[in-house]
Amino acid sequence: MPESAGNQKKTRRDSSTRAVNSDGKAENPADFIEEIEASQEYIQITPVREEVNSETVTRELYGLHRYGTGRKLPLDMELHVDSIDGVSNFEFIIFKPENEAQFQFFLGPGERGDTNCDRLESTTRSQYPENFEFDRKEFDITDVFGETPHMVRYEGVEERRKDWMTLLTRYATETTDRSTLSNLLESIIQTDDAVLFQVVFEPRSDWSPKAQRQKGRLKRGVHTTGGMVARSIVDAIVGVSDEEKQQRHRGDTPEEIGGTIMDSQVDGQRAGQSRMGQIDMKNPSHTYNVSLRAAAQTERTAKNLQDSLNHLSGTFYAIEGKYLGENENEYRRMLNHEITYPNGFEMVTRRKSMLVCNTKELANFITVPSIGALPKASRGGTGGKPKAQSALTSPNEEVFKEFSDGMTIGHAVTALRDDNDDTNEISTIDSVNQWWHEIDKRDALALSAGDLTHHYVRAATTGSGKTVATLNDMLTTHEQLNGPTILIDPKGGEMCRNYLRCHRTLFGDLDDVEYIKVPEENGNIPGIPFFDLRPLTRSAGRERETAIQDLIDHYFQLLRFVLGRETVDQAFVANEILTNLIKGLFDDKNGSDYFTIGDLLDAARDFQHHGRSIENLEEADPEDLNKALPPAEDEQVRSFLKSHLEKEERQFMNTTDAVLNRIRKLKERDFIWDMLSFEVPEEHWNDEKDWYDREEVPMLDLKNILNGDKVLLMDTGNLRGESSEVFTVLFLSHLWTSVQSLWTPSGDDYIANVIIEESANVARNEIVYNELLPKGREFNLSLGLIMQYPEQVLGEDPRSNRRAYQEILNNVNTKIIGNIATDDMLANSLFHEDLDTDEIKDRIAGLRRGEWIVQLPSTGFHKQKPEILTLKPLPIPPGHSEGPFDVSPKSEFVRERSRGLHTLNRDSKYINSSAGADFSSSGDGDATPSDTEGDTTSDDGGSSPNN
Repeated sequence: MPESAGNQKKTRRDSSTRAVNSDGKAENPADFIEEIEASQEYIQITPVREEVNSETVTRELYGLHRYGTGRKLPLDMELHVDSIDGVSNFEFIIFKPENEAQFQFFLGPGERGDTNCDRLESTTRSQYPENFEFDRKEFDITDVFGETPHMVRYEGVEERRKDWMTLLTRYATETTDRSTLSNLLESIIQTDDAVLFQVVFEPRSDWSPKAQRQKGRLKRGVHTTGGMVARSIVDAIVGVSDEEKQQRHRGDTPEEIGGTIMDSQVDGQRAGQSRMGQIDMKNPSHTYNVSLRAAAQTERTAKNLQDSLNHLSGTFYAIEGKYLGENENEYRRMLNHEITYPNGFEMVTRRKSMLVCNTKELANFITVPSIGALPKASRGGTGGKPKAQSALTSPNEEVFKEFSDGMTIGHAVTALRDDNDDTNEISTIDSVNQWWHEIDKRDALALSAGDLTHHYVRAATTGSGKTVATLNDMLTTHEQLNGPTILIDPKGGEMCRNYLRCHRTLFGDLDDVEYIKVPEENGNIPGIPFFDLRPLTRSAGRERETAIQDLIDHYFQLLRFVLGRETVDQAFVANEILTNLIKGLFDDKNGSDYFTIGDLLDAARDFQHHGRSIENLEEADPEDLNKALPPAEDEQVRSFLKSHLEKEERQFMNTTDAVLNRIRKLKERDFIWDMLSFEVPEEHWNDEKDWYDREEVPMLDLKNILNGDKVLLMDTGNLRGESSEVFTVLFLSHLWTSVQSLWTPSGDDYIANVIIEESANVARNEIVYNELLPKGREFNLSLGLIMQYPEQVLGEDPRSNRRAYQEILNNVNTKIIGNIATDDMLANSLFHEDLDTDEIKDRIAGLRRGEWIVQLPSTGFHKQKPEILTLKPLPIPPGHSEGPFDVSPKSEFVRERSRGLHTLNRDSKYINSSAGADFSSSGDGDATPSDTEGDTTSDDGGSSPNN
């Protein structure tokens, strides 16, 4: 009696297992492949332009769930009992042959069950439009790869345990014109390698009881049985009300606890509601176990495929590609058409080697897209060389002429990509002269000083070559242009040290480089005057009132980082009092041209302490009144502050507590407080130079830096993210004051190039999008914003930050973009005559690691900006730690020199730490209130208008 198909496959699997030893390696790779009989019959599907209907596809997948005569037992026990035939499983393949730009799509039976192509074809035909073509073809995976290929496995990653029960993105042709496989196909078509993508899927037994139990746990605010037991014990000991229990995990449950959210109640592909609602929508009675994997001939190609399915992740359940190398175990499973089941350890982790998908989710991976649903760059995959392998625009001589000198950003791609160029691994070079030769090549594109005054953004994901590209930006700016280059690096890695290595290798010494860590050794901080009018009024000739308002605005921008925008902006009365206290300290007659944060705290404390006892201004002791108010002759300032002294005491204390809190909060970051306590006495102001006497006072002297060709490295990696951003805003405030106050060279090749790494949060600050970006041009100032993707600027409050994002896209004229998710606003800011917004997105999605698309700036008035171009990266600069040169960065030597010139210790006489030393709230030991306590006062000093 002939063996059944399932038994033949089982025998084949057993023989292949014998060819692999205990550590997962083949005893002989050639024998391992030859002993597996991977050939079988498939249905080959050839797409046409007619659209695929998602409802038809998912309906047929419901029927496929009941195919075959096998049994599906709990815990997959049928896999371990020879006498039980498991349920049928199935296989979907996308194959791109070596050196061909064509896709082949196959669907066939998997390793188990009695389903064959005859039974499967009727269902398959019903899924697609009638013009799709269907043929039978024998296909053998072992014919594709002569040896073990490089493998990628796409795994399910749960945000919390049991989140495999929630949703991935669901297949819906009604909500998008693009195929869900577009990113994958786009990545595959970029290479001449043979690539094979495989989906093996099987019906999963009904897990509705598990779903009900999990919903019960979610109601109790836990995710696992162990967590439920522990929570019950703690609740019994502590005593927790029913209302608290309901509120504890509200995000995991619908508004009606225990309710169900049906499909009709959810808009779009990506479900974003509660975990309980998603479990219901998962449809536990009709799901599949799914293995997704890809094989490629080279490591570079395989790694390029890792992120190509990430966009199909759900709110709580994600897909992540994992590069496995030349993994023989995974390749063996591919040859045997097997699912990679989680092992014992993986079962209790949140990362599993397979996915659990319902029919709408599974359709994402096994639906052959119509030609029209593919991005244009992938449509060539049905025949002919795809456009994605040629330059977006072949630059003409005018482009090379206009962008030939300055900061070199990469090489323009002018013809078909040379697939031998390993863009996944940015090349290293063997000599200094070779690097100079690279930046002098005809196809090297560079931004002049004039181009840089329109600013630039460089955006790409981690590992894409941003850091190396930024180092090349800095080195070529220093070589080709005049003026300083300033880097603010919050990552705390090797970037600054690598720059020192490369600079020393290329230029011979480090005389032009300053390197400061913030804070420095022994708590040293850069000397940066903040509450100081002298540079603006005496040097820049600004009106005193305008200069005061500038400093007030910068102070509130600092506060928004510390307290949050909403908290700061909603307490408008406290803000007005604080504003008038600052104006009072800057009073033209009785005030000063400079003061410290401690002086401001003293003024606020005096206003509260002496003002609380004043009930009637007409009867008040003039001496008490003068103690409460700053020594200002400005009657408008005095009148405003006096109006609050007559408020009811509780209102007055609430408001002034909020004022004090807006000052004291900065004390929580000692180094920021020390920087705001820095002052330069009048005797150290040089009237002839209209600047500080640098020889007497150690400070971050931007006059010397802005009027030279220095490179200033500011490493804030020792600070937490928010503190680093506060420092950056403080530095940018000083920079903006300095460039307005100082004469700087105005030659065509002068630029002060300020590069901010991880800049998304800082970029949404007003000092960036309201001042430096739109106004920096007139002071020859450039901002280089380095981030993972521009849409990061929107942050967690897209509505409030939308203006900042629009200003950045409008005022940053050079955009250098790697392979990232592209939003509509970014895509609309990029220009190509032959591509619409979606096609531009497709091109960006198809970039290989290390490649860029660049939008160059317009070359003059009334000139159209150039079309977007494809860039190849410059090589890793000589001296870099990843290159062949062994160069010491001499970082400690440079830091020590810079520390002596630009920083000072908190014990310095120029840091006025005595001011504001008494931090009691009102002189009677009151505790410092929270922001919200002080933020409920309105214009009339009463409670919030909503109360």
